[in-house]
Amino acid sequence: MKINRNDPCTCGSGKKYKKCCGKENANELNANLIRQELNTVQNQIMQFSVDRFSSELQILMADFQAEMEDVEDLKETLTNLYLSWVMIYSPIKEEKTALQWYVEKNGNKLKRQKTRDLLSTWGENPPSVFKVGEPVSSEVTTVTDVFTNETYSVLFEEDSTPDEDSLVLGLPILTGDYYEFFLVTFIVQPQLEDKFMSEVDVETFKANPEALKESFPEVIKLTAGLYNTVDASERISWQDEKQKEVLDLFLKSEVMKEITEEEEETATFFWYLYCKRQEPTIRKPEIYAGALEYTLRSHLNEWTPISQKDAAAQYGTSGTSISAKYRDMTTALSDVIDEAHETLQEAAQ
Repeated sequence: MKINRNDPCTCGSGKKYKKCCGKENANELNANLIRQELNTVQNQIMQFSVDRFSSELQILMADFQAEMEDVEDLKETLTNLYLSWVMIYSPIKEEKTALQWYVEKNGNKLKRQKTRDLLSTWGENPPSVFKVGEPVSSEVTTVTDVFTNETYSVLFEEDSTPDEDSLVLGLPILTGDYYEFFLVTFIVQPQLEDKFMSEVDVETFKANPEALKESFPEVIKLTAGLYNTVDASERISWQDEKQKEVLDLFLKSEVMKEITEEEEETATFFWYLYCKRQEPTIRKPEIYAGALEYTLRSHLNEWTPISQKDAAAQYGTSGTSISAKYRDMTTALSDVIDEAHETLQEAAQ
């Protein structure tokens, strides 16, 4: 049944709907519209920066990405985090940031004054490292700046809320009643948290949190450096322990003990990508470990081939099971296998 604005409110308050629950609904709707508009603005700032300051960004990004070569699996996320910092905090032309240029050129085109007001606050809070606290709701979680102890209520996208007590790197921006992290959030692996906090310049940033507006890239680079001290398999956030168990079985097998670090990273990436694409339900890790080894040995020339029978015997399973998972892996990762073959062919010419 449709409720007219001047009808008595259905909650029984005796007030008109427009003065009671209807007002609350309208406020909530308006807040959502503003948040959606500001989410669009985030992407527009990115596109504006790329279109307007392409040459400046290329120089900055080339220098940064050169330092990310040893953390290939994290390179994209850390680069995007650095790019976010550049756009919000780093003057890129005539002592203005890309954000300031965007506001100057496009700010007045935004329909709502509230949206423009919130946008004008972006960049006031420094980027930082945050400790994730208790959830406020299914989408909102408290985080505390580890340097200032300031607490923020942060809105995360569905299914992307970091675990409680984890450390995250991000750029807080106000989007209404809550904050969000501009474009990207980086979660520090749990096994690196203590080492990270022992090496970051806590005392300097506690004394002068604003220094992070200039020094945040050094925090990002510190993060990358720490990840270089951890095996590739430990850097990955596996969807469940069975996935990691498969890789451990594979890497600890007698035949695989002599592989190089580069070959180990190749195997780790191959298995991680398969898990990400297929989300396998793993009941017997030995089958997947055998299929992984057989697949890699069948398609990478630098690896000595092995028969399905030998792979099955090595992991205590059947050749039929190995064959079934091998077909699944080669189908799911056909593009990766084809690219590997093309690389080998070019090297042979």
